[in-house]
Amino acid sequence: MSDQDGAANGDPAQLNPAEIASAGGDAPTTTPPQNAAEPPAGSGFQGLDVEKKRRVAAAARGMAYGAAALAVLVIAAVVWVSLQSGTGMQGTGPKNVDTPAQAVLNCDNPADYQGNDAHPCTLRNRFQSTYQLFSVDRLPPLQAASGEAFVAEALASIEQHEENAIAAFDRSNFTQAVEAVDKAIAEADALSAAIQRAYDYAFREAATAFENNHAPAASEWIATALRLDNTRAEAQALAGRIAVLPQVLDLMTRADAAEVQNLDETLFDLWGEIVRLDPARHDIAARQRNLGAVLREARHQSFLRSATAALEAGDTAAAREALQKARRIFSDRDDSASLMRVVEELEKANRIKALFADARAAQAADNWGAAAEIYTQILAEDASDQTAITGRDQARKIIAATARVTGIIEQQHRLQDAAVYQQAVDIADHVRPLAQHSRALQSQLDTLDTVLTRWRQSMPVLVVSDGKSTIWVRRTGQVGETRQKEIQLKPGRYEFECKREGYRSKIVEHFVPVDADITSVTIACDVPL
Repeated sequence: MSDQDGAANGDPAQLNPAEIASAGGDAPTTTPPQNAAEPPAGSGFQGLDVEKKRRVAAAARGMAYGAAALAVLVIAAVVWVSLQSGTGMQGTGPKNVDTPAQAVLNCDNPADYQGNDAHPCTLRNRFQSTYQLFSVDRLPPLQAASGEAFVAEALASIEQHEENAIAAFDRSNFTQAVEAVDKAIAEADALSAAIQRAYDYAFREAATAFENNHAPAASEWIATALRLDNTRAEAQALAGRIAVLPQVLDLMTRADAAEVQNLDETLFDLWGEIVRLDPARHDIAARQRNLGAVLREARHQSFLRSATAALEAGDTAAAREALQKARRIFSDRDDSASLMRVVEELEKANRIKALFADARAAQAADNWGAAAEIYTQILAEDASDQTAITGRDQARKIIAATARVTGIIEQQHRLQDAAVYQQAVDIADHVRPLAQHSRALQSQLDTLDTVLTRWRQSMPVLVVSDGKSTIWVRRTGQVGETRQKEIQLKPGRYEFECKREGYRSKIVEHFVPVDADITSVTIACDVPL
């Protein structure tokens, strides 16, 4: 089976060990030194063993998730790395020269050992800085990838070097401590390179399987890549796409069928669901956008046809509804805008037609106030409509004429004045042509004519006195001395005055109504001076 065949089946065991292994490093020491002594008071490195045990436990838990097939071949690379490290160490290992436990190392004065690379203080300081680099920069990424078996195996060797380094440091054998931590860093760098190559291989295989729509293989390979490095955004993104690949493939199958059957609406929806699940499918997104433009144009034209048909049937409400739907698709199209103007003109004409009908009904009911208001509404729609102008003006004239005639009737006592009487006659003659359009106005004119006639007729008035007083009607004439006398006066208000020698004069007001048969007034000067 070729590597490509293995990748297609999602088999991480097809990784080539030669691609993962790297040269350099020593074989791990399988057991810690048996003569490790308690750290001297001056070492200052207690507590590292506790931290080491914690990391070892975490690594052991992560190893359980490694892929066995990948580990089998990659272990060979680790063994090769260890053998190369062991070969390099022959004849160059530490001399295990421990600083006597009873000696207290004093590194407070750097001038005492500056420039002396073999000085215990120099070695001690070098170890501490190197170990810091190892534990902070090198080790955490390796532990994160320890779910892969080959990483866990190599990590065990690296951590054994760490154990040896800590043990040597605690014995104050700083030379051996430095050499051990250097070995750990060298093997860590080699393992990091191997992890990178393994990650690249797994990611490539995952991408290839994804492009070939092979979801199971793609899922297995991307899981391997993420176990090797779960911080890579590219792997996280591809994992998300692979997770929805089965759904996407099903939607694609349905979309192909819809396309064959020319079910464009269904095809548009299916493509939209694919893009929602996998936004990175830009080709399908572009096809959906193009199809969407075609569908929108088709719907727009359909609504225009519906609006035109509704206009031909005189149904402006249906036409407006169809055009509103069309304009929700394309708000700035001239074709829908021109049709909407036709709808608005027809609606306006229909409103005016209905208002004229209401105005005629108001006129027929002799409700000229309502008629005037309706004609005003018509002119708000079309200020140049001459019929509405004529109707409004006529209504206003009838309203004004009725009000003037009613006012004359209500204040008819003023008709006693000849000028007022003549003015009333002129008004009646002026508004009389309008009465043919208004029953109410004609009725008021009839009443006014009756009132005017009565105010021109003389009414009998009986004057009663003492026969000794001389009677006058101011501004009218003298009655003379009488005990009882009937005179004729036109309706109105009069002042009767009497005079008698040796007596006070007297004035009596008297009103002669238009609707009484006879009235009487009694007046006599009977108050002596």
